[in-house]
Amino acid sequence: MPSGHQPSPGLCKFIYNSTKNSTGTVYSPNPGGFYPQDTECQYIFYGKTGEIVRLIFKYFDIEGVLPCDSTSDSDNLEFSNFPSADRKIPHYCGSIAPKVLQSDASFFRVIFKSNDKFDGTGFAADYQFLDTTYQPYVIKRIVAALGSGSAT
Repeated sequence: MPSGHQPSPGLCKFIYNSTKNSTGTVYSPNPGGFYPQDTECQYIFYGKTGEIVRLIFKYFDIEGVLPCDSTSDSDNLEFSNFPSADRKIPHYCGSIAPKVLQSDASFFRVIFKSNDKFDGTGFAADYQFLDTTYQPYVIKRIVAALGSGSAT
């Protein structure tokens, strides 16, 4: 993962920090081939204060059926705005990727899980840290105070 940092060799965990790279691409294990079975990978994004993370999927093939979790024996992608589970965002599997996902704040976590049943060719997603504090298109409404005795 050229744009991420792997803190421990051999561990499928990658850190993406906006101070290092504000854009890049994340891939499932073994890009261009079938991902390994019985694997869990974490992709953790750390932005600066006021930044959010946007993921745009450009490829998606993760074996599974709804509800895309262990109850359906599915491989899946799980997303969270927290270091723990986030029930707000559903798990994804199959061939239909989420269009665009955005974090609620500067932290975002993606977990890829595969089981020992079947496999697929994985995913690729472009990421971008976006600064939410800068809003160049805010239109301010100016209301003129009317003086006493003025007619409009």
